[in-house]
Amino acid sequence: MLTFKTKTFKPLEVIFEEGDSGERAYILREGSVEISIKTGDESYVLSVLKPVTVFGEIALLLDSRRTATAKALERTEVIEIDREALDSYIEKSPLVISTILRALVERLKNTDEKLSKGRDLYRGVCERLHDLSLQIRFHEGIDYEKAADDIACALNVEKNAVEEKLGLLEVLNLIEIKIHEAGRVIYLQRQDEFLKKALKIYQALL
Repeated sequence: MLTFKTKTFKPLEVIFEEGDSGERAYILREGSVEISIKTGDESYVLSVLKPVTVFGEIALLLDSRRTATAKALERTEVIEIDREALDSYIEKSPLVISTILRALVERLKNTDEKLSKGRDLYRGVCERLHDLSLQIRFHEGIDYEKAADDIACALNVEKNAVEEKLGLLEVLNLIEIKIHEAGRVIYLQRQDEFLKKALKIYQALL
């Protein structure tokens, strides 16, 4: 019977870092794990994981780089699943189980392809919004309707698709949309770091 290795991490010990190759996934058995990304000199905490949770599986299944850093917040015990062990498990599993696992991996890859299209639109919205912010004085906002129309025209997409991404930016606390007498106005949070931070946070959340 195939067994997986367990590993213990000390408080504040890094399990994996953003940019590392995704050679392992983990099942959190004891302790807690902080998932974060870096934007410039600052760290942005995405979540704190508690048992029993699987993490690091996306990079393993898609054979991609880590998009975030995982750090133990206390004495933490995990089960390690490397690619060789995962492949061996799938091969030795009953036909129904292995078929389900392979289908899940394939579905994840297809989902990632679809998300990549969303990333392209998101990137385009962020970049154009950044350009528009450079055309005004620092304390001034960007006219929402004009910005949405401008971005939709520049990217050749429907205006509602642009507004959806603007809504996401507001949820992520990267922009603030205020209502004035003349209409809605967009304000970038930390204009000097907006673009870099916006793209990095979105990548990690996916």
